[in-house]
Amino acid sequence: CSELTLEVYTGADGTGDLYEDDGMTNDYKLNKYCQNAFKLAISGATLEISGNVTDGAPLGPTRAITLLIYSQNRILSARHSDSSTLPIRQLESGAWEIQMPASASNKPWKVHCTCSV
Repeated sequence: CSELTLEVYTGADGTGDLYEDDGMTNDYKLNKYCQNAFKLAISGATLEISGNVTDGAPLGPTRAITLLIYSQNRILSARHSDSSTLPIRQLESGAWEIQMPASASNKPWKVHCTCSV
């Protein structure tokens, strides 16, 4: 299982891309790479963070994702797109940590967070 940590800053809606390959060979020329797209949408007291593979193939069959969310508001709850409740904890840095369990690397995901206002 591979692991990925995303730092999310909640000042405004946003998008980002992440390109991955093995970092050691020219296998990317053989289409052994993965490009991921991420999105943050803010609506009132709700944050929606999502991700999906947009090109290539994941480098492993499963991935565990940790979100580090930097927000001035307290995160009260977090729910995965599969309807499971996700654990939340505040770190000394002030970030809110949400850990998603390992799941299929090629499956799109979404996390809905409710925040204090």
